[in-house]
Amino acid sequence: MFDNFSKYRNLFYNLLTSDLKTRYKSSILGFLWTFIEPLLIILILVFVFSNLFKFDAKLFVPYLVTGFIVWQFFANGTSMLDLFQSKSNIIEKINFPLEIVVFSSFTSVLILSTIMLIILKIVLLFMGVNFSLMLLLLPLLIVLQSIFILGFLFFLSSVYVFVRDLRHIWNVILQAGFFATPIVYPILLLQEKVPLLLKLNPLVPFLSAYRDIMVYNVFPEFVNLAAMFLTAFISFGVGYSIFFRLKNRIRDEI
Repeated sequence: MFDNFSKYRNLFYNLLTSDLKTRYKSSILGFLWTFIEPLLIILILVFVFSNLFKFDAKLFVPYLVTGFIVWQFFANGTSMLDLFQSKSNIIEKINFPLEIVVFSSFTSVLILSTIMLIILKIVLLFMGVNFSLMLLLLPLLIVLQSIFILGFLFFLSSVYVFVRDLRHIWNVILQAGFFATPIVYPILLLQEKVPLLLKLNPLVPFLSAYRDIMVYNVFPEFVNLAAMFLTAFISFGVGYSIFFRLKNRIRDEI
């Protein structure tokens, strides 16, 4: 998969910069929105839940916003189902590994999500959530979640070329998944009401691990780290295998 990747690094860079430029095309501030948008989202969440709903900001808001960002990373990273169609002109003209389209599109989401996590930690420092050496584990969590998301993206974008209804199906699954994941309510609530759902949700270990190092400044539980490694590589293995079988047909279909 990576044999000829360095050969096409310029193409990867051009596709990536194109994605980032397109995201903020025609806006006055341009790429500055990469930093402004996540900061505004975080500040709005902090204001709403610490003032309008009168939650204890120091306890609940960091929990909520961390969960929201981790979920958005997954949702945004798996929602680019039409990435092959959007790059059809390039795919038709140039013979290159289609993996580059997937990696470049995902990297744009990865950059934005990483910026959001960094900005969140800065905001949390102002809210009294101290810095800890546990934060050094953040790159590991990002890498594992990236592998996890890439598996879904390889699968979804490949199948979508042949089954266009998949977009609507996946949107419904994401909506259901948001409420089936402890983002806006305590994880203990799911443990009491629907413990099986909590165990079957592959995003729960990621949420718990991010909150451990971002909010609680503790080392993530070993069971969560193990689950993250397992689900990440299973997801990538299955997703990439399906893509590998379909990639020759993808060129013909688009």
